[in-house]
Amino acid sequence: MLSKNDFIKELGKGICIYPFNENNIKENSINLTASKYAWVMRDGYISHDKNITNFSKVSKSGYHGFKKGDCAVKKIIGLEDQIILLPHSTTIIETLEVISVANYLGGTCHSKVGIVALGIGHIGTMIGPNFNGHLAVMLHNISDEVITLPLTETIISITFYKLERPINMPNPTISGHVEKFGGLGISLNKDEERELCKDWKYNSSSIREKMHEESTFKSFQKKNKKKFFSKIKAYINWSNLLLLLSSLILLIILYYIAKYFKWLDTYYQALITACIFPFVLGIVQKIKKRH
Repeated sequence: MLSKNDFIKELGKGICIYPFNENNIKENSINLTASKYAWVMRDGYISHDKNITNFSKVSKSGYHGFKKGDCAVKKIIGLEDQIILLPHSTTIIETLEVISVANYLGGTCHSKVGIVALGIGHIGTMIGPNFNGHLAVMLHNISDEVITLPLTETIISITFYKLERPINMPNPTISGHVEKFGGLGISLNKDEERELCKDWKYNSSSIREKMHEESTFKSFQKKNKKKFFSKIKAYINWSNLLLLLSSLILLIILYYIAKYFKWLDTYYQALITACIFPFVLGIVQKIKKRH
């Protein structure tokens, strides 16, 4: 499993996410956000006012009706646009983010505690190597009440794993699973189909390019580079410089002793094996650990 540090190193390389939000990165996962592309999977009616939790299977005055496959995003009086999750039903939501995963990585999708606490069932699915596109997230409202989510809500958490052997074949999963919508009773309008099926969302190079052009990701990269170099600078101090100078003097003395006794070959072997290699390896490991 990739840690936060591992994940950051892969961003813009093996893992590309657009649009990018640094706040969604957690200790060993990243959260993805709901988009306005969402559909209900049952018929029903909800109150048109703030008391939106009122639900009916039959039409009532002052209630708004849904048919299976209708858009789940509604403007509620006094509230921002909300995603409607009808009781005892599934709502399909496309993520705001488009994601690209390299051939040596895979991921699993998990429920967020805050989402489950509302009465939404567990999410469990995967992201395979070489995947490109939006993710279609199925949220199951297992409660008796209507649940609403703002469009800014993060709805899923993803953890990534490094494969022992890369997969050298394209991922058959289509962005957002739009090819399955017809069988689920969802008919995309022209705007929805145009947005979800843009060519760049199927191409890892195009997704990577958009991520690298984004100002928020550029700022994130600069900040992490500064952190890295500041950690290197932390090793440059008077005590370390004095230790280095003493070691150099000792090595010079040993060199002339070895030269006098004609042991230079042995000296060079010992220098590489006992000094240079362990020193460089130790520095690299410490920087990696602290980074």
